[in-house]
Amino acid sequence: MSTKGRKLWDGKSQDIVIPKLEAAFAVDATVTEACFYADISTSSYYRFVEKNSQFRDRFAQLRNKPVLLARQTVVNALKTDPHLAFRYLEKKRKLEFGKTVQIERQTTEYEKLSDQQLHELIFGK
Repeated sequence: MSTKGRKLWDGKSQDIVIPKLEAAFAVDATVTEACFYADISTSSYYRFVEKNSQFRDRFAQLRNKPVLLARQTVVNALKTDPHLAFRYLEKKRKLEFGKTVQIERQTTEYEKLSDQQLHELIFGK
């Protein structure tokens, strides 16, 4: 019996598994989805990233790729779509461009009364 223990990915090459994980994480896949795509178990994945923190960091970074692409698409579209440009400003600069409502309220004479005074006013003495 071998003392080496079980191979990390059931004999699959790291050169095949890592690019599949990277491709999955680049489209913001979950760990479960990425492992399914790479044909590895989630426990193997977690053992691997525990020992290789640089990959854990890389995979986390890759998951931001779709957000950056979407942001780039929006910013590029600002040039040709004034409605989108204004909506962008509403979200990014809320105080200046946002839809704000200012409510002013006046205090009534009843609010100045104590609980005892209100009770007497409502129920009598």
